[in-house]
Amino acid sequence: MNQKTILVLLTLAVITIFALVCVLLVGRGGDGGEPSQLPHCASISPSAQPWTHPGQSQLFADLSREELTAVMHFLTQRLGPGLVDAAQARPSDNCVFSVELQLPPKAAALAHLDRGSPPPAREALAIVFFGRQPQPNVSELVVGPLPHPSYMRDVTVERHGGPLPYHRRPVLFREYLDIDQMIFDRELPQASGLLHHCCFYKRRGRNLVTMTTAPRGLQSGDRATWFGLYYNISGAGFFLHPVGLELLVNHKALDPARWTIQKVFYQGRYYDSLAQLEAQFEAGLVNVVLIPDNGTGGSWSLKSPVPPGPAPPLQFHPQGPRFSVQGRRVASSLWTFSFGLGAFSGPRIFDVRFQGERLVYEISLQEALAVYGGNSPAAMMTRYVDGGFGMGKYTTPLTRGVDCPYLATYVDWHFILESQAPKTIRDAFCVFEHNQGLPLRRHHSDLYSHYFGGLAETVLVVRSVSTLLNYDYVWDMVFHPSGAIETRFYATGYISSAFLFGATGKYGNQVAEHTLGTVHTHSAHFKVDLDVGAFCLSAHFCAWPVVLVCWRISLHSTKSLACAECPSMSSLLVISFKARLKSCPEGPPFPACKCIPVARKLPRPCSSHRTGQSVVCLSAWKARGSTALAEGLEVSWGEGRKAGAHSVLGCSLAPSLKPGGGRVQTGQGGCMTGPPPSHPEQDWRTGSGPRIWSLSPWLCPGALSTSCRGCR
Repeated sequence: MNQKTILVLLTLAVITIFALVCVLLVGRGGDGGEPSQLPHCASISPSAQPWTHPGQSQLFADLSREELTAVMHFLTQRLGPGLVDAAQARPSDNCVFSVELQLPPKAAALAHLDRGSPPPAREALAIVFFGRQPQPNVSELVVGPLPHPSYMRDVTVERHGGPLPYHRRPVLFREYLDIDQMIFDRELPQASGLLHHCCFYKRRGRNLVTMTTAPRGLQSGDRATWFGLYYNISGAGFFLHPVGLELLVNHKALDPARWTIQKVFYQGRYYDSLAQLEAQFEAGLVNVVLIPDNGTGGSWSLKSPVPPGPAPPLQFHPQGPRFSVQGRRVASSLWTFSFGLGAFSGPRIFDVRFQGERLVYEISLQEALAVYGGNSPAAMMTRYVDGGFGMGKYTTPLTRGVDCPYLATYVDWHFILESQAPKTIRDAFCVFEHNQGLPLRRHHSDLYSHYFGGLAETVLVVRSVSTLLNYDYVWDMVFHPSGAIETRFYATGYISSAFLFGATGKYGNQVAEHTLGTVHTHSAHFKVDLDVGAFCLSAHFCAWPVVLVCWRISLHSTKSLACAECPSMSSLLVISFKARLKSCPEGPPFPACKCIPVARKLPRPCSSHRTGQSVVCLSAWKARGSTALAEGLEVSWGEGRKAGAHSVLGCSLAPSLKPGGGRVQTGQGGCMTGPPPSHPEQDWRTGSGPRIWSLSPWLCPGALSTSCRGCR
């Protein structure tokens, strides 16, 4: 056998072995011997599908490019030709600062979602700067209905109690450019000698940049900001390269030519002006610390300093994604919800349902704070309230494989902020499933019998990232298979820094030869509106199963008895309360321990029926010298008719006090004292377990009297 024949046979053998391995891997599956479905790896990430069915998910969907365009066209027509593009607007101009979705009223949204009522009008909220008028102000205007707006109403006074002073407006990007022009072209040349000596300053070179701080003053009416100067390091964050010069800029005037430098701080000392600083430098009175200009990012870059190695582990969908994204609506086998992005407040989710049951009406980021300390004015003054900058406004595109998995579903965000035309942030959201790397539950038994049971925990995640100056905030809404919802955020990016001088140990840590990483703290604030089988839910009350009836308790010093009458109604509700009284360490009265849920108002008028109906008299409870009166149950009439249950259960609100309320049966007179016999006195006193009290269905507010005889 010659060499050529041997090589041919070896090649055929290798091919045969490879084919057999492929057959073994993918050809058969399971114990039953049935062919398994071939794993499929998508070549590209799945994308969100457009919402093709007008309906519920559109209630909370962010405005589309078409809607934004329609709003801007309407505002331009209504506000006149004096409207200037915010990208070019000066403080003395009129401009539209932002346009975003005006969220629908909750009652109207629920009526549509749950009872099939017509959807509330889709509206936009526009913030407009009116600088070209005798009394400049900021106005908030609601525009609707979309997509074809025909009305506009000013809600500024309704929301804020009065007009918004013009000095409170956010700083436009154009204003920052004008401040930079003032600093670099008009002011810094006055100290060119010192700056050239310490910082390699070149008037036209722009090797320095400014960084803003907040707040913009110490008292109402101020609009003055401390700006720090830093080396403009190419390819890396300039935030770690302060040169020690800080300027207090007064930019309140409507004419930028009238802006001034109020104070100068340089390497540990205050000066009245840059001219004074230069004069003292020329006189040899300034101790200058030379700071090298590295010119490039180098070790300060966040890019990997070493070449990439082998590819990291990847997750994939063997049989495709187990969730779908349609418009702004996410659906999986367990969860459904809508998501969006507020221009200033940031990410938010609505109508969150687990296995079809609503748990949450809204979870939304509301504010993020970063509070700094230091021994320079810029550092010690800094209190970033990031909602004022815009956590949605500064959302950044997500990088596949770094910010989110490659196979996540990516969704764009359209907006109008400081422009007259819509803009789009590509891949502003990502939605993906994530294996937590830990079992949700598991047990391995070698005791009496041998078995194993376990379940991997895979969560559904919605993510966005906001970059606010030096910090990048990663916002996650996480949905667990147990029914838990988790919100979390991560702070990454660069720290903020100041020039290192003096005794700085209590103000932070030294991170470079002349750089102090300033001490600071972060906090994020979320709104959580729970709707567990109910209209309203206090943080201190849980309700099951049909509709939550909210109590409202107040303290009175005069009346000692409350009576309420019931309108005619054939069907009643079933409501069960559990009072989590451990959250009130001092017990009743409830106003003292903040356990009062908000009541829902009963539609008026209430018809009065003194006979043939169950009525309730609630006697007063003595507490700390005051009289606590139950002012009545307030529930929705329409929801009650829909529920159609057969009885009502209410909860005792004073477990350690003897209640004087009771129940009057149909056709009977008088009042029962103490709890009903089916609920022993001990149950009222201990504060443990559900405190159930049988009541009649409807109590009309305003039908109060001073005697229980009035209830007959």
